[in-house]
Amino acid sequence: MEKFPEPEEQENSGETAVLEKEEGYEADMLRLYFGIKEKAGDSPETEEFLLQVEEASLRYEHSIARIEKGGLEGWERDDIAAADERRRTIHNALMADIDILARIFESKGLDTSWKRMIGLTRDEIGNWALIVAKHLRKLVKETYEKRQAS
Repeated sequence: MEKFPEPEEQENSGETAVLEKEEGYEADMLRLYFGIKEKAGDSPETEEFLLQVEEASLRYEHSIARIEKGGLEGWERDDIAAADERRRTIHNALMADIDILARIFESKGLDTSWKRMIGLTRDEIGNWALIVAKHLRKLVKETYEKRQAS
């Protein structure tokens, strides 16, 4: 089985070129995401399921933003509790999606050490998902701005 490169060992090409001089946790987690994305691109099944993980990451980010907004807007305690329960449900689905993606990788003989690198705790997995979501939102914004400029 081909070893999955540690984030700092990955070659910088395409999307990762942006991170060439970046250091720290967020840059490492983005490099890890780019490595997962590269490996997933070798198979329609893994690529499709990675898209599901990306969508789950965006839903998770949105659920957190909604709770923060509710706090700023003075939501009632019950409303915040309901939003937090929704966030927890989304987070559980995200973790399940990551587990399924790892099983798909494993079934195709691909290295799954990236799963451990993302993290084993809810917080670590959530932090990785937020970093991925932030990156995806940035890509959408850049694409929109390019289209507007054309």
